[in-house]
Amino acid sequence: FRRNNEVLKTCDWIGLTSARRSNNCSIGNVIDNCPQACRLCCDDDEDFRVENDRGNLQQCKWLSREKVRRDRYCGETMFGALVTNKCGKSCSRCGPSSMPSIVPSPAPSLPVPTSNPSQSCRDNPAFRRNNEVLKTCDWIGLTSARRSNNCSIGNVIDNCPQACRLCCDDDEDFRVENDRGNLQQCKWL
Repeated sequence: FRRNNEVLKTCDWIGLTSARRSNNCSIGNVIDNCPQACRLCCDDDEDFRVENDRGNLQQCKWLSREKVRRDRYCGETMFGALVTNKCGKSCSRCGPSSMPSIVPSPAPSLPVPTSNPSQSCRDNPAFRRNNEVLKTCDWIGLTSARRSNNCSIGNVIDNCPQACRLCCDDDEDFRVENDRGNLQQCKWL
């Protein structure tokens, strides 16, 4: 992904500063393509590596083992990316006090979720916006316009955290049909 097709404006570039996140993450195609840089995800990027003081490359989970490592590396920029954006979970960036609102004014800000972040981050299958049968969490999550119009509303964000892109957890009940017609969990992808 390149913002406005500009070579240097990658997701990592957007995520480097709060000003860049504020200026870019309210735009639908940026949020859709850069959920970690926009801090909508708290997952660790499995491909990202942290270079320690000895020059060794470590996975994000290495940071989670000791607070001194998080204090030392999570605020650093490595390989063009802010470590905390790539290692959100291991840098302890996830949680109600640290989930930033990424949508600047005049667009509505996304409220901080009220649910316990250690619980499963799943949409409520019984939820209907304004009790309208077709307006499910899946319906809300289909387009950036629907997310912008609905996800700033408290009961929507509480019931539809995945649709509102507040988390990146896989839906354990969702199945993908492969070429042979077998149903597979998301981790199969």
